[in-house]
Amino acid sequence: LELVYGDSALSVPAYEATSMCQLIFIDGGHTYEAATADVQNFRRLADHSLVGHTLVVDDIQSPEVLSAWEEAETAGVLVHDATLQDFSRFYNWRDAEVVVNIGRYQPGPTSQST
Repeated sequence: LELVYGDSALSVPAYEATSMCQLIFIDGGHTYEAATADVQNFRRLADHSLVGHTLVVDDIQSPEVLSAWEEAETAGVLVHDATLQDFSRFYNWRDAEVVVNIGRYQPGPTSQST
């Protein structure tokens, strides 16, 4: 397990992966541009072997994050498997609504196979 700090718009494209990710949890910026960049940039790190991977995008209740997800889904970049409507209970937050989408990337030109 490796934790990389920094602005994901810069750190993810520059990251030299030594292995592919089986779990990708994106909790990034809430602008359309930031969410779109995160969804696109993390794709190359997804494990497309037989083990596979899971993609979780946090704060999908944000209209701009949801738009980025839906655009990627329509373009065939990812597949939507589920939505968790009450994810805030995992954070033990009582006054915030947190919704996450769960899916997986489709293999594509920016993905790598292991």
